[in-house]
This record gives sequence, structure tokens and C-alpha cells, in this order.
Amino acid sequence: LSNSTQTPIFIEPKIFVASWPATLPQKIAVAAPLLTLLGLATSEGLVRTNTLNIYNIDPPVLDAIAQNAQAVGAHVKERYNATHHICGYNIQPNKFAALFVALGAGGLSGVKRVPPLLFTSTNEQIAIYLRAYFEGDGTVSEKSVSCTSKSHELMSDIAYLLLRFNIIGRVKSKHKRATNSQSVGSIYWELTVSGADAISSFAKNVGFLTQRKSKKLAAFLGKSANTNVDVI
Repeated sequence: LSNSTQTPIFIEPKIFVASWPATLPQKIAVAAPLLTLLGLATSEGLVRTNTLNIYNIDPPVLDAIAQNAQAVGAHVKERYNATHHICGYNIQPNKFAALFVALGAGGLSGVKRVPPLLFTSTNEQIAIYLRAYFEGDGTVSEKSVSCTSKSHELMSDIAYLLLRFNIIGRVKSKHKRATNSQSVGSIYWELTVSGADAISSFAKNVGFLTQRKSKKLAAFLGKSANTNVDVI
């Protein structure tokens, strides 16, 4: 980082990954391309030292992954599901995987966290990250915007970032079991934003990457103009 105690302007990958090659960018701006990829990686990524996959089947999101990867000096390779449909991208070369791990974007689903650099970022930088995160993990219902994770710490981190915009996210445990499964299931953590004021602030300051989710959010706001968190 340009200064780890101040607003991050750019990162120097060589500081984080000693083997970072001279053929890749030596500085990467902490701007929309990197922040969007970090947000999507947090929500829908498989991030290991040698693997950076971001999974999604929505064409606009796939386009965003490819375009933002190119903007930071990477390229993508398609990932396919069992029915031979594209289900995401692998970000190459794999030095970017090592970089994302070093930035704090790695880990199994139960221990994921928001990358530390976000906590000293500007509101604009945080909004870009959250927009991508909620595009991947966010759900718009008739009563709220929510996201769910196996990581309690991640939900707490997201709630903390939302406070930058005076948005209160309530975190509670939720038991989930796969459909038609005999397993006992697992404990997940759900963060919920509800109430007209909070949803309005979310729409104004954060929002989503795609028109599909943005339209659902706009429709919610149209129905909830006179509601608040106590009556929803």
C-alpha cells in the first residue's frame, strides 16, 4: 500500500508477493477494477495461493469480471459446469491469486473476511467493493436486502462497512441444510438491511452492479415509501 495507515491509493504487488514478475503491473490502483474483483471474490470466489476463481452465470457479471481483470493486467479463462455452461472465470496468471490471498481475500467460506485495506478506504472505494459483494451474495426480498455467509466475521465486517453510510445491518444466525439432504446442516450468518431509510441509503450509496438487481431494489423502494424497520 502507498501508506497502510492512510487511504490506499495504489498497491505495489511486489511488496505482497515476492515472486511478482516484472511483466505484470508494478502498481495497481485501489480503484474500481481491483475493488470490484475483490468484492466479487469475497462473495463468490475460490481464492487459494495458486487459484483465483470467481463464479457467476449472469452474463453482465461475467463481462464485469473479464473487463476488470483486464484493467488490472490479468486475463480470464472460462470455468464450465457439468452441463458445459460457463459458470465463472479463473483469473490468470496465478500470481493474482497469491496477491489476493496476501491482501486478505482468501480462506475457506467459514473464515472469509473483508480485506483489511477496505477499513482505511474512502466511502467511494468502500461503495465499489460493497456493490460487487452484494451483487454476488446479496438478495432483495419484499422486506429487505440481505446476504448470508458461513463466516460470522465476514458479516460483521460488512456490517461495519455499511455504517459508513449510516446503514445498520443486523446479523443473526440461520440454520441451513441442503435440499433433499440427510445432513444436519450448518450454521450460517445472515446480515439484513431493512426499513425504508436504510434501503434508500443502500440504493443511493451502494446498490448493485446489474440492472436486474437494481430494478428489484427500485421496486422495493416504490412499495415501502411509508414503512420503517419496526413495521416491516
